Amino acid sequence: MKKSYSSFVLTIFSLLVLLSIWVLPNLLSSQQGDTPILSSESSVILPKMNKAVDYRATTNEGRQEYLFNLLKDPVSQEIPRGIRSRELNFGQELAKELAPKAKMLNDMAWSEIGPYDVSGRTRGLAIDQRNSNILLAGGAAGGIWKSTDGGKSWTIKSNPGENLGVTDILQHPNSPNTWYYTTGEYYSSNDARGGGGGTYYGSGIYKSTDNGESWSVIASTEDTDNSFNSPFDFISAIEINPTTGSIFFTSNAFGIFRTTDDFNTYSLVLGGLNEHRYADIEITSTGKLYGVVSSGFSSSEGNSSPGVYVSTDDGTNWQDITPDDFPTTHYRSEIGVAPSFEDLFYLLTDTGGGANGLSFYLFVTSDLNYVSAINRSDNIPNFGGSVGELNPQGGYNLVCVVSPENHNIVFIGGTNLFRSKNGFGSPTNSSNDPDIWVGGYAYANNVSGYKNHHPDQHKLIFDPNNPKKAFSAQDGGISVTFDATVTPVSWSLREDGYNVTQFYTVSVHPDSADRRIIGGTQDNGSPFFKFNTFGDHTASIDASSGDGSFTYMGSNYFLTSSQRGRIIRYNYNSTGDPTNWSYISPSEASGQLFIHPFAADPTNENYVAYPSGNHIFLNKEMTTLARNTGEENMNGWSRLRHISVGSGHTVTAISFSKRRPSSRLYLGGSSDTGKPTILRMDDMEDDSTFTVTTINGADEGSYIHDIHVNPENGNEVLVVLSNYEVESLFHSSNGGSTWTAVGGNLEGENGPSFRAAAIAPTDGGGSYYYAGTSIGLYMTDELNGADTEWVPTGLQTMGAPIIADLDYRESDDLLVAATHGRGIFVGEVPLKVSNEEELAPLTHDKKIQLLGNYPNPFNPSTQIAFELLVPARVQLDIYDIQGRKIAALLSGSVVSAGRHEQLFDAARLSSGTYFYRLQAFSLGGEMLINTTRTMSLVK
Repeated sequence: MKKSYSSFVLTIFSLLVLLSIWVLPNLLSSQQGDTPILSSESSVILPKMNKAVDYRATTNEGRQEYLFNLLKDPVSQEIPRGIRSRELNFGQELAKELAPKAKMLNDMAWSEIGPYDVSGRTRGLAIDQRNSNILLAGGAAGGIWKSTDGGKSWTIKSNPGENLGVTDILQHPNSPNTWYYTTGEYYSSNDARGGGGGTYYGSGIYKSTDNGESWSVIASTEDTDNSFNSPFDFISAIEINPTTGSIFFTSNAFGIFRTTDDFNTYSLVLGGLNEHRYADIEITSTGKLYGVVSSGFSSSEGNSSPGVYVSTDDGTNWQDITPDDFPTTHYRSEIGVAPSFEDLFYLLTDTGGGANGLSFYLFVTSDLNYVSAINRSDNIPNFGGSVGELNPQGGYNLVCVVSPENHNIVFIGGTNLFRSKNGFGSPTNSSNDPDIWVGGYAYANNVSGYKNHHPDQHKLIFDPNNPKKAFSAQDGGISVTFDATVTPVSWSLREDGYNVTQFYTVSVHPDSADRRIIGGTQDNGSPFFKFNTFGDHTASIDASSGDGSFTYMGSNYFLTSSQRGRIIRYNYNSTGDPTNWSYISPSEASGQLFIHPFAADPTNENYVAYPSGNHIFLNKEMTTLARNTGEENMNGWSRLRHISVGSGHTVTAISFSKRRPSSRLYLGGSSDTGKPTILRMDDMEDDSTFTVTTINGADEGSYIHDIHVNPENGNEVLVVLSNYEVESLFHSSNGGSTWTAVGGNLEGENGPSFRAAAIAPTDGGGSYYYAGTSIGLYMTDELNGADTEWVPTGLQTMGAPIIADLDYRESDDLLVAATHGRGIFVGEVPLKVSNEEELAPLTHDKKIQLLGNYPNPFNPSTQIAFELLVPARVQLDIYDIQGRKIAALLSGSVVSAGRHEQLFDAARLSSGTYFYRLQAFSLGGEMLINTTRTMSLVK
């Protein structure tokens, strides 16, 4: 059972962080004809949107609420403490135990596909003091990355299965091959990585002794307890005194700690347990320490003298230099020391009032008997308008940095990045001044993005060998300017291959070998791009802006959406790129979730279903709707008034079947107090006939996050419940009449949160089953109730990120895994054959026939023959005895009617048994045959 928590910790869940939504505005008016909707100035392709600050605040709160409901334990109404460390350890032990089983299952080969020009939220960033081309960066959920060419390209250095949530990175000033990174993000932007109440529990401090090439957790800092009682739960910063070698780190709820023996022992030198939300520390080159600890967690709790401090004896004693007019209530603060005059520092603090809740001070400590503290809070820029403020969003984003050359040049950051050339010593002009507004949103103040930069500032660092050059880390990734002192400041992106994109959803085009893909991401819209597993990557374009949400990529159109279910339909032009657009969400719908589901019928793309509370709207005219409509409307939509998933329930997941039968609709209903329900509707023309079943084995309050239907059997369904500490995965083989829990060895108190599932039918009549979890992707070839044995897949490629969504393409057995923090991966489902030499072909009116290969046995080549009575798209692949694809003779090519032969040359292969599989599809996309035969190579 869970442990009790301090009264402070329980307040975490009553607080919501105000976050930024980047709604890009370089928006184009209606596009006519077949012209792609592209811009030379922006990669955004959607029509005009304009959201004000109060809308963004509401949206950010909605994200918090949505993600908390996904993960909370329905009994305690909390996200389990320390769950991130515990579930990662759980996954590591499971991987060791099941390694032999994974080999027997023919583990898949996975490829990372990006997107390579869209990264994501970055809190950790550092430059090698000896070589400015070497950078280390840390994604909020994407791990440690290294660049050796100044950020032009990146390579991940995190070990598979370790904590990918990085909060700070530091190089040891006296031993530069030694690096540290910290974990545990307090009041993160969401709970999607396994934290609680806006937090992401850490797993300690990690260390590298080979210049960032490899990392391991420092054993004394690792915390796997399920209570908030360790200084290593949430670590926001790490610093080293260059004169003594002492290491200092700041811990939320505690204060500032010091270790003098590399973490064998450590002690609290400023602060007190459960007495300070935040702390920060900066250390000068001469060993002077500046520290700040925030006020307490609630007015009923005392605290150990919050305020601003200085120490000259390595943190043994601290002098309180808090000015008399310093705000009584203050939360997160950031200290910026002037490298050119280290007795001077600036301090920016969040006082809890949103855009207007900031204080800013200049301190001069040349004489500690007469410390000067000047309040310059009134000079903090606020240009008004849509995004003209420096919003700290509850301490989520905060930066205070001083130029290495000039102590008067100061940068402060919240949602935006502002610069002053006189230390904000004078009031700001009321106009949007590009001399001050240097990043985040564009200084046009119209919710567009500053070119090659992004809102929500987390880090700004200067090149130690070039004092004008600076790198910025924000929610969009990493940018660099080669001169931070000029006006305007010009930024360049440094994110090629820095794959830390935080996806919610993904959808791939259904045609075999088609490379088009789209997914919804946190704060980076919905990137549409064409992938290539061999490294030829195309630029992405954003098809939604904001928080990209659910997507659908079909044969006739694709759909994308942003927060609160705002759907846009795009048509394809002659080259398959997006053209034209229509806002098509039903205007009468209500109760949309922050990431709101919808579903299109892949066998009849006129049908699109859209939830609204406990019922749905259905559109039967999606392919013929008018183009270029700028607002939501009711064109083609009707509310299915008989349909309901139950009183007190909300539709949180939705899916159509493809075959046997097609066009069957499944709805998942979730409730805070009741058991989840599944509604099945078989006839889209009759909403009075449907069935609703309760998943009786599920826990009350469980949240249905995903429904996956076997693409070849509409009666087989997997339902995913995403909460921690519940039965998480249920299977039905009879259309939802009965349900069996199949979470098996992934369940338990320390088990992961499930997020997605997929079923991939095999030639032998069985299937591979996939479960996407918060500790990676798992697969099995047999469901056996509570005894189902899941094994990890992709550990050496993906590691153990959060698998947010899965999309299976049956035309070429492609499985797509979207992660929340590591971008997108693709893998081919391994071939699985029966013990019989030849499988019975699945023909369609005998229009296709696989004739076999000759000679057989062969050496070194053989001809594989097949016959078509109608033109078809044909996939012909070769597999080895382990089920790994080793050659593709045809990859979705259109083949004319008649007899055809393909040469297979095995000169470079070893003797043995091989398989060849023929798949053929009508030009309309219907599968005509899927059959496999064996052949023998004898040398």
